[in-house]
Amino acid sequence: MNFGTVLTSGQEVPTDSGSLATGAATFTLNEDGNALNYSLTVVGLDFGAFIGDGTPQTEDRSDDITGIDFGNAPLGETGNVAFGIVGLSQDDNLIFNSNPDGSTTISGTWSETDIASIPLSTVVPGIQSAAATTAESGTTQVTDLYLNVRTAGHPEGAIRGQIASISPELSELLTTTDPIILNVLIGQDITPI
Repeated sequence: MNFGTVLTSGQEVPTDSGSLATGAATFTLNEDGNALNYSLTVVGLDFGAFIGDGTPQTEDRSDDITGIDFGNAPLGETGNVAFGIVGLSQDDNLIFNSNPDGSTTISGTWSETDIASIPLSTVVPGIQSAAATTAESGTTQVTDLYLNVRTAGHPEGAIRGQIASISPELSELLTTTDPIILNVLIGQDITPI
């Protein structure tokens, strides 16, 4: 089952954070429904604290990443943190990659056995239902799960993306499109770090 999202400041709730950063993420739920693999690429935020020797990538401290998490709420609503990817409770499968274009890719797995505020099994029926509808109708279906990226300047969230079931072709596009080009496609024009 393929899922994806594009993260922007305009999806933050209750108001747009104003951040020019963006991201794109893909997700795959395994057949047993007990592991959600994810890959998130972000442009325009500082991952220096998590990469290499911890040296910041920019002078501006407000763009420093402080947390990334899955939230559980419908589009346009604020929800509870379901699972922390980066932050106080961090995914133990997390891998950071600094890309040549200045973006950063984070990948990992949210498993049913991981410590989470909301167990994966609680959100799986909703995402499986969205995937079934997409398979039947061919249309993208938005789930109640989202990614939220927090920074020092935007502790409630700089960018957010509601996760939707998508076709394998759209998943491939999100995975292979250069983050800078993707930013242009979604109307952002930023310089990578």
